[in-house]
Amino acid sequence: MVGFIPWFRTVAKPSRARWIIEFFGDTLTSVLPFSKHEIVWFQIFRRWKAGFQFLLPVGNSPFSLMRQRARLTLEALEPRCVMTTTLGLGDIAFTGYQSTAPDKISMVLLKDVTAGTVITLTDNAWMAASGPLHSNEGNSVLTFGGAFAAGTHLNYDATRAANTRWANGPLTTNLSDITGSSFSLAIGGDNLFVYNGSTPPTSANSADWIAAFATKSFLSTGTTSSNTTYLPSVFTNGNTAITLGLIGGAGDENGAYTAGSFTGTATAIRNHVHHVGNWTTFTTAGGQVVPPTAVFTVNNNTNTAPSIAANLGITIRTNSTGNVISSTVLLATDVEQTASQLVYRVTSLPLAGTLRLNANAIVANVTTFTQDDINAGRLTYDGPSVSGGLSFGFSVSDGSLSTAGSFALRVIPNVLFNELKVNPPGNQESGKRYQYIELRGTPNLPLTNMVVAMLDGNSSDLGRANYVLPLTGR
Repeated sequence: MVGFIPWFRTVAKPSRARWIIEFFGDTLTSVLPFSKHEIVWFQIFRRWKAGFQFLLPVGNSPFSLMRQRARLTLEALEPRCVMTTTLGLGDIAFTGYQSTAPDKISMVLLKDVTAGTVITLTDNAWMAASGPLHSNEGNSVLTFGGAFAAGTHLNYDATRAANTRWANGPLTTNLSDITGSSFSLAIGGDNLFVYNGSTPPTSANSADWIAAFATKSFLSTGTTSSNTTYLPSVFTNGNTAITLGLIGGAGDENGAYTAGSFTGTATAIRNHVHHVGNWTTFTTAGGQVVPPTAVFTVNNNTNTAPSIAANLGITIRTNSTGNVISSTVLLATDVEQTASQLVYRVTSLPLAGTLRLNANAIVANVTTFTQDDINAGRLTYDGPSVSGGLSFGFSVSDGSLSTAGSFALRVIPNVLFNELKVNPPGNQESGKRYQYIELRGTPNLPLTNMVVAMLDGNSSDLGRANYVLPLTGR
């Protein structure tokens, strides 16, 4: 815009502008850059009767006008300032890591990024609970030359040319980096930290931290090495950080997210991606695809907790196996997430019998399964030898919010009533014939609280028992 600047008015400073100075009808035009760190970009020193005096920076030397009548006009050549993005804790999630040559890294943006934003990845260790970062390894400083939307999947490949090692898919457009020669992933284990800008954070709770990754468990005691690190206290493992928890000494430590595409809030995606159960480790280059082919869609709408649409329980017989808990009797839904994104965790096991996923016994608070597993019939229950009412507790999460419940397991005796028997073997003699009912079931099964109701099908009192026989014994 073009505007007249009267004396002593404070004006917001542009990053680059054209000054037009008029002296009695003559015009002097100059294009001047201004550093964003300048506070005062011109000064009016003194007002005189015939005019004013001011300093106008031209290069490194001020240009002085003395006691002249002048009009000063500012014409902006570009926006007054370029706003870069400051990423917050958890605004990036790691999705892949390959230390077996060639080095590869992948991560997903969970927040929109504007041009000019700078972040740094380092494989330096955080040396103790209070730090600082070691300086014996390397950094990769990444500059975004354009805007990138949340959900963009970035990847690093050491085989690419210098300054173009980061890409969005195969494209390096609007991405540039300065990667030091000592930025190299150790096959025996390593870590990565991401932070804003190019200056390392100096405190464990710095606002500049973004994400953390390690192949081995984060240290709580002892001395760091080129393979191990402490975790700054601002991070939460499984949320804003992830460790693969590989055993010390294991070679060729690599891993990649393999749980498929995911739609949800940034929090839900981060919790899902940084759940180690959704990763697969490998020991040879290319053992898993880095970056993964998964597509991440960040839904910034208000997230809602999963809803329990069906929780009917099941009735099974004692000692029966492979009883399927289907989506007809246990169903959770969520408008923001799919069945594969709704994750169940058993919080308490039934007191008897065995709950199984894919024929493997479920461990409370450890084993997880999805609504998709239930839909596919992978969740089953083996009944105990004793009848009664049982249940298991569960929670189902969309990665951010969860809903708790209890599923009923009704176990009834495994007893079958055969048809009415006449003339049993060995009793064919006239006058000794009689009828009996045969019960078949588990040997020595207690018959307490069981009755046999006998109906006369020819009776006018249909539905009314003619005889009720309580059972005892085994």
